[in-house]
Amino acid sequence: MDERIRTLVVGLVIVGFGVAAAGCTGAVDSGTPAGVPTAAPSAAPTAVPIPMADPTPTFAGQVIDIAAKDQVFSLTEMQVAAGSAFEIRFENQDEYSHSIYITEGVRPPYLTFNEALNGPSLFKGEYIRGPATISYRVDALVPGTYQFFCPPHLPMIGTVEVR
Repeated sequence: MDERIRTLVVGLVIVGFGVAAAGCTGAVDSGTPAGVPTAAPSAAPTAVPIPMADPTPTFAGQVIDIAAKDQVFSLTEMQVAAGSAFEIRFENQDEYSHSIYITEGVRPPYLTFNEALNGPSLFKGEYIRGPATISYRVDALVPGTYQFFCPPHLPMIGTVEVR
């Protein structure tokens, strides 16, 4: 056997024995030398609950709740304030994916899925597979009429009035 390989193998064996010996005791080093008595703990510590801040940031603006069930939106009209961002809290109750897109004006009802998916939209929400809930933050819109829809399910459509 090559002398370098032999030295490496011997070194690994020695290290392995050292690691094994250290792990065999199962003891945790308390910092007190063996044979020195330690004081028994006085009373069990009392847990004091500390109020925790909610880790989920809250949205101070308008929040609209909408659900999808059986390929139908629970709302067909949303009214939002012009110049203010808003949140759509979207609950997908179906077992397949849905999303919410917002487009200017009225979307023609004859669009194909690819045209709806890739066409110009002011907002394109993440798809979620249900049952699940997601919150979308939508940037402020100027006054006007917009449409929201789910691209794979074109009959899922509604109006956004921005005033």
